[in-house]
Amino acid sequence: MIKSKSTQQTQAGTAGGGADANKSSSKQKCSEDECDIIGELIGKYGKWQFYMTFLLSLFQVPNTFHISSPVFQAAHKNYWCQRPAELNQTPVELWRNISQSEDNCHQINYKWNEISSDQISSDFRPPSNSSEIACKSWEYDWNDNLGNTWTSEWDLVCEKEYLKNVAEMFFLLGVATGGIISGYLSDKFGRKTMLFNSAFLQTIFGIALYFADSFEIYLALRTLLGLVSVSVTYAGLILAIEYVDGKWRTIAGMYNLFPLPISYMMISGIAYLTQDYKVLQLCIGLPGIFLCFLWFVVPESPRWLLCKGRIAEVKEVIKTAARINKRELPHNIEKLLKPPDEDEANEGFTDLFRSRYLRLITICFLCIWFTMNLVYYGLILNMNTFGGNVYLNSVSEGAGWHRVYILNDKETDVNTSHRYQFSFLGQGNVSL
Repeated sequence: MIKSKSTQQTQAGTAGGGADANKSSSKQKCSEDECDIIGELIGKYGKWQFYMTFLLSLFQVPNTFHISSPVFQAAHKNYWCQRPAELNQTPVELWRNISQSEDNCHQINYKWNEISSDQISSDFRPPSNSSEIACKSWEYDWNDNLGNTWTSEWDLVCEKEYLKNVAEMFFLLGVATGGIISGYLSDKFGRKTMLFNSAFLQTIFGIALYFADSFEIYLALRTLLGLVSVSVTYAGLILAIEYVDGKWRTIAGMYNLFPLPISYMMISGIAYLTQDYKVLQLCIGLPGIFLCFLWFVVPESPRWLLCKGRIAEVKEVIKTAARINKRELPHNIEKLLKPPDEDEANEGFTDLFRSRYLRLITICFLCIWFTMNLVYYGLILNMNTFGGNVYLNSVSEGAGWHRVYILNDKETDVNTSHRYQFSFLGQGNVSL
């Protein structure tokens, strides 16, 4: 029979002198493991928690796809000013030489349509008094194993090349906005509701990008995609952590992000096979459809339900979890499931700054996460500027992060100090 914390303490208090030590030890153990009534009833970690946290980790796959897709979709392509129809057979290097288009953005003003490829030779020179004009259209290298990208679709070259960075800035703007509001909405409407609504919208926006014909519409959709993608990450992570108890909260949080490095390697293969930003977008958008069906499998967080006083729903989740975990529940389970005090339930963001200790911890974590995200997104979104093969670079990056997750989890499991975690993260970045 599983007993609540209060029941254990009451029995310990009535047991006499020798039981006082047991009571103190029980309190200390409970404090160290951060256990609560939910954890006591269904267990800190079992088959049910394994199944649920595994299913939740799958949401990180399309998430990672959407975050890292610009590495391939916005990859730099070699380009040059478009040759006139009469000079299509002229070698590119010869054309660049005679048109004096060293920067591939300007060429001399000459009536190129009045000559043919047969008249062009290496010693051909236009009149010396010819003026320079900006190129109006471009040609691209289609033998670079990159295929059709943002660059070739919308001619994001020369004075428009900065728009590729603008597209990512808009995406990260959506991420920043979603990071602020997703926590509040998760607390108000529930982790499951927030997760699946965000996943549904992520799928809609991801597939809609395939049909976007203008760059402006593409920017707007990428912004909305960033907003809901970070909501999927946070809601899924919180839900996974609230399914478990004790030290398993740290481990479950790390395992929830375990598909990230695998997804980096997967999207490299998909991008190599498709070599078209639209087809790639469709391939990474469709998997979200299947994840939406997990609504009928994944339950709401029992801890959130308990805080909201929805006891009947908590009981259903606990009964299912206990049955799968093969835990025997007490008969008076309704008496054990008591919502927290109103003051405790109404605690919010501002409470993190009311005491000196919490202010210090909060500010430190804000600085740490800002730095980590700056490095993380800097590495991910600039992978195509590192030189070499962009597909192999992405696979190597995924392998490096995979090693970091495995080693960091191992060290966390044996309760070593936090310096090892930072050490392994640093090693992963250096290995890239």
